[in-house]
Amino acid sequence: MRTVADILTTKLSPENILPPQALVIDALRMMKEQNLSYVIVMDGPDLKGIFSERNYARNVALEGKSSGNCPLKEAMTVGLVKVTPEHTVEECIQLILDNKGRYLPVLDFGKLVGVITIHDILREALRSKEALFDSSLADRLIDEGSVY
Repeated sequence: MRTVADILTTKLSPENILPPQALVIDALRMMKEQNLSYVIVMDGPDLKGIFSERNYARNVALEGKSSGNCPLKEAMTVGLVKVTPEHTVEECIQLILDNKGRYLPVLDFGKLVGVITIHDILREALRSKEALFDSSLADRLIDEGSVY
């Protein structure tokens, strides 16, 4: 069974990191420049949350806030489920489904080493020649989607 460590070998180290006091507009610019759907919010070495396009839509635009003066700490997702490089792809699928998320920060001995996204999981499932999960789990992943 493939692991998070296997997926991370195909990804660059995260550079899409901003502090909690950074403005939403700065995150949006970074997301555009790096062609990503999220930024990692960190206070020094401490993971504080993730800010995504969905957070912008729900926590900024629909709330009538301005991206030019709203800090990330007011719009980001907190309390994220985290994984380690040893987690299997199947475990990640289950965590994404159970927590209705799209992003799994990867910590190795407490240090952020990457983020596994729902897209990484789907790519891995398509790339793999062995069955990563049973069909009922695949159906749930497709049908239920996620919330952030």
